[in-house]
Amino acid sequence: MAQLIEFFPESKEVELQVPHPVPARTVIPEWYKESKSFYNGNKMTFDENCTVETTIKQCMPVLDVLTAGYVQTSWTELYIEDKGDDFFYAFPNGPIPVRSRTMSAFQQMPIPEGFHSQVFTWQRYWGIKTPSGYSTLIMTPSYRDDLPFRCVSGIIDTDSHHRAGAVSFFVRRGFTGVIPIGTPLFQMIPFKRDDWKSAKRTFEEHQKLNEERINVRNFLVGGYKKLYWKRKSFE
Repeated sequence: MAQLIEFFPESKEVELQVPHPVPARTVIPEWYKESKSFYNGNKMTFDENCTVETTIKQCMPVLDVLTAGYVQTSWTELYIEDKGDDFFYAFPNGPIPVRSRTMSAFQQMPIPEGFHSQVFTWQRYWGIKTPSGYSTLIMTPSYRDDLPFRCVSGIIDTDSHHRAGAVSFFVRRGFTGVIPIGTPLFQMIPFKRDDWKSAKRTFEEHQKLNEERINVRNFLVGGYKKLYWKRKSFE
């Protein structure tokens, strides 16, 4: 049975003007959509060892993280201009999309390479409620290094803390331009909390790994998908 995640607006204005988070599968980046399955387009090709030359388009783990959870998209155009020591930003309409935040809140945290030290926050106007025992990971949209910002990742126990909030982020140094309406701002992935402990095994104890490798390689393409992959659903 599918679990229920609920998004609720912090005001009527938000409900009318800010789109609620959408399944991540609906905002897959264009570079992925345009990627071909094989080195030579959609025609199967082989290397000198007769191994099929597949691209990242055939990698299910990549697809899984691209489509995991939900994404908040922007609801108004946002102009940002790097002025050297600071940024100027402006937007035409709607609830405030972004606010400045003092760097002192981050103390010794390293600034991502290539990004300005000025910190901003995306306003997270939709609260999140998950079932008991479930939390939500909030992060930069997966595989979106083309975006001119980098979010600060965090986990919220959204089964007990439901209110809206903010997501801190850094802007790429030197960026000046418009962030369009519909831009993915941050990704939210619900997950079940469990306690874990680690154990080290010997190679002999985990001989099954070799069996899995052989099983996968019995297929020209998609062995992992056909034998081991489990479909994930976020609606």
